[in-house]
Amino acid sequence: MNILLLEDNTQEGTAIMQILVDNDNYVKWCKTPDDVNEFIKEELKDNPDLQPSLMIFDIELDGEESGIDVAEKQYRHLVGVPIIWITKNYVSVDYIETIKKKGLPSNNFLPKTLIENKEAFIQAVHNVVLNSTSSADWIKKGKRRLGFQVEDGGYQFIGKNDFVLATTVTEKDVKAKIYLSDGTSFTNSRGLEEVRRFLEKDFDNLLKLNKSYLINIEKIKAIRNEGKGRSYLFLSTAENLKDIKIDIDTEDITKLKRKGLIFLTRK
Repeated sequence: MNILLLEDNTQEGTAIMQILVDNDNYVKWCKTPDDVNEFIKEELKDNPDLQPSLMIFDIELDGEESGIDVAEKQYRHLVGVPIIWITKNYVSVDYIETIKKKGLPSNNFLPKTLIENKEAFIQAVHNVVLNSTSSADWIKKGKRRLGFQVEDGGYQFIGKNDFVLATTVTEKDVKAKIYLSDGTSFTNSRGLEEVRRFLEKDFDNLLKLNKSYLINIEKIKAIRNEGKGRSYLFLSTAENLKDIKIDIDTEDITKLKRKGLIFLTRK
């Protein structure tokens, strides 16, 4: 399991990390808010396999920002990841209310005194993950609909089978356009990479092609070579609507083959 740890106390951080690593977890230990920001904006962007399954954040940090402040800034990149809050002192009502107001998970708190009891600490961590895993299994069945803020300030909710394609609409990937199976589309205020991370937590039918497209593999209808070395992939929408056509390259076709989506015949 990948765990993102925020703890600025070297002694306590070392103890927590040792417990987690000894139980076969990969831990990214960040000692400062800047470390967390660098991990999410650089390391995680370059290597999505480091996506955390759990965040363990110390609330009381040295400096102006608390662990709650850091989580609020970064959680849009890690939506759905459970958080365990750790603190030296008792869990005050103020902490709980602040966390709830910021829209962050507020159910799991651990006192640092529990670090001294390794078995109890790791059991508490496993309990949090176990509870979140059961939710993830339910989500994977496509029963949950996800909401995106659109340009008029409202929210468009889509399900697993509604999604057809997302593509960048600006060179710097500031916004993404999302196409739906009913032929409609909308522009979201987040870039394609953020859309991918958000959807992949719930949808298991996605594939990113080159730098411009995120597709629903269940909507693939055909790949056609139209000459001059250009290939196009066609995605189906509603029966009475035209297929969506996007250009792809040999690297994209290789991705489809690796996914087992193309049956290779002998020449």
